[in-house]
Amino acid sequence: MSNSIKILFASLLLNNLSFAQSNKCLMTEMLLTKDNQPINKILIQYDKFDNILSKETIQYYDGVGVSSRVSHEYNAKNKPVKTDYFFRNQLTRTVNKTYDNAGNLLSESESKESKVTNRAIKLDNKLEQVFLNEDGSISAKHISEINANTESITKYDAQNNILSSEKKILSTSGKVVENQYEDFLGKVKKTEKFQFNSEDKMTRSENYLDGILESYSIYDYADGNLIKVMAFTKNNQEDYRLEYNYTGKNQTEVLSYYRNELANRKVKEYDANNNCIKETSFNRDGQIINVATFKYTCK
Repeated sequence: MSNSIKILFASLLLNNLSFAQSNKCLMTEMLLTKDNQPINKILIQYDKFDNILSKETIQYYDGVGVSSRVSHEYNAKNKPVKTDYFFRNQLTRTVNKTYDNAGNLLSESESKESKVTNRAIKLDNKLEQVFLNEDGSISAKHISEINANTESITKYDAQNNILSSEKKILSTSGKVVENQYEDFLGKVKKTEKFQFNSEDKMTRSENYLDGILESYSIYDYADGNLIKVMAFTKNNQEDYRLEYNYTGKNQTEVLSYYRNELANRKVKEYDANNNCIKETSFNRDGQIINVATFKYTCK
């Protein structure tokens, strides 16, 4: 399965969240069930400025929930200044950030059990992040740089040798048009390229390994709606395909094909604000795999 398809599936929850925000609604709960038993749940709380105050993820094992929670504090400019991470209601680490008057990140530090485990300092447009061992010695270093149309991060080991580098190239509208990754130890270069139409909708994505095309995907639209995603191998053989059927204002259907055979089907239901409130996944035989339900708060 291509990286583009994996990203598309992984972003289903994020799409529900961001789509709701575009409709002045914020997702507050997602519950995934199988055979009417919970698999996992996500709970989100916001402040009056729509900043996320806390996000709790509960994984269920034999009906028993295990909680992971992230809480945020913000300054007067709605920039996150403190983030606490909890597991089973026990604080595991804290991240603190400082900013200049323009809201640019100046420094960042992470601590576990009152010990600083990494720190970061902003110099010009570069952010240098140093990771520390328990004895305070340096274990690794990351340097991030943001310019007008590029974002990059270079990772080093304790001896300051380059381990890997990642770079994003952005369009004038802020869309990522190319991702570059290089593993200096494994001597591997990976590249992802993306093409967009005049409406900034993705029309094609390509995956390269050491400069050679490995796979690509094509995105088709009708009336502004995504209707098909087709993933191909480097030999132009169809690997995976998604087909979207818009059966009405309150429902859509997504059919997934692997090597031209139906793999599964999803049905999404929407409320009056066009927020997805239910997503049911079926296997190729029509049996329910799982059901996801969503709740929102709207202004």
